[in-house]
Amino acid sequence: MQGHQDGVPGRAHCGTHSLSRPLVPFYVHHVRGRLRARFAELIDNPAAVAAAVARLRRINGVGAVGGNPLLGSLIVEYDRDVLSPPLLAWKLLDHGFAVQATEPETRPLSPQVSVLSNRLVATAIGSAIEAIVHRAVLALVAG
Repeated sequence: MQGHQDGVPGRAHCGTHSLSRPLVPFYVHHVRGRLRARFAELIDNPAAVAAAVARLRRINGVGAVGGNPLLGSLIVEYDRDVLSPPLLAWKLLDHGFAVQATEPETRPLSPQVSVLSNRLVATAIGSAIEAIVHRAVLALVAG
């Protein structure tokens, strides 16, 4: 089985350096300290997921690593004080995963956005209550 030396399809592996191209995810979600990625090559492949989890656990600064072969997903929890997102991306690539973790996708809302969203919610709730009261009054008058 060429390219299956570490249990991940399409990959030959020697130490921490790959001999073929790294796996590229089709979905990534990253917040500082936690990264989730889905790989087509890992779907319905429990052996490949187990090998990938074992390989990722070798990265200094990585804590918990989980995998789901039904989804082809890997979840990597890492120490934010040891690994910055760019350094994590380099370490992942060195271990066979081309995952860009340079910017967290989820950021806190700015104060202006938070105020605006609160106003929009209040307006929507006020409009809904007004419509309910209007319908109730019409029903009472008509009845």
